[in-house]
Amino acid sequence: MDQEIKEVKKMELKEKTFLAVVCLAAIFLAIQAVSAFIAYEGLGKNTPREIVVSANGSAFIVPDIALMQLGVTTEGFDIGKITAENTDKMNKVISEVKAAGVDEKDIKTTNYSLSPKYDYSRGAQIFKGYTLNQQVTVKVRNFGKIGDILGKATKGGANLIGDFQFTIEDENSAKQLARTDAIQKAKAQAESIAQQTGLKLIKVVNVYENGYSSSVPNYYSSAKAMDSSSAGGGIAVADVQPGQQEVSISINLVYQVK
Repeated sequence: MDQEIKEVKKMELKEKTFLAVVCLAAIFLAIQAVSAFIAYEGLGKNTPREIVVSANGSAFIVPDIALMQLGVTTEGFDIGKITAENTDKMNKVISEVKAAGVDEKDIKTTNYSLSPKYDYSRGAQIFKGYTLNQQVTVKVRNFGKIGDILGKATKGGANLIGDFQFTIEDENSAKQLARTDAIQKAKAQAESIAQQTGLKLIKVVNVYENGYSSSVPNYYSSAKAMDSSSAGGGIAVADVQPGQQEVSISINLVYQVK
């Protein structure tokens, strides 16, 4: 009899424990459901909505400097001899360029290379000596002196005259003009979208600058086949037309809207 009573009490305890666990689980799920509902109801009011507008801005600037490549190439079998000869000629070229009115700070060595030379025309590798190249980049601020600089450079011994680029010295100012243009266009685009959709622009919350590009006009002149002495040390070149340089920037504006 006592055993039966104990079994009944044990069953009742298990049932009570089970009911308590079920009630606690139900309360927990109810709390989670209420929290999720509250979060969902407030989502539209508390989470800011955003739109992104993009635009490209440009600025057209007249270049104010030209970068000219001048150099000396020397060939031979004796490295010491060709090095001395090349250095002597390059020093004369730099001296003549300075005499043409170019400041020392505007002359920069950009290449100095010594390499072996081979002849493969007979089906075999035949050593033909060494080639020494030395080049400088000259920054020309007065375009009217380009012919004079070329003439004096060849007079000094320059036998490498590459293409040179027209560019602008203060790129930051040009970029700022392009950036301002891009931002104005992006703002106008955002206002147009808002007007057509009924959205209200609140404020700009972020700005991304995606890219920067610059189209650089090139000009090429070769002095190899020209006699500098016939022009008194100068070379007759066509009137230099630097044109305009386009600077472009892409901007993204992120607006908070409602």
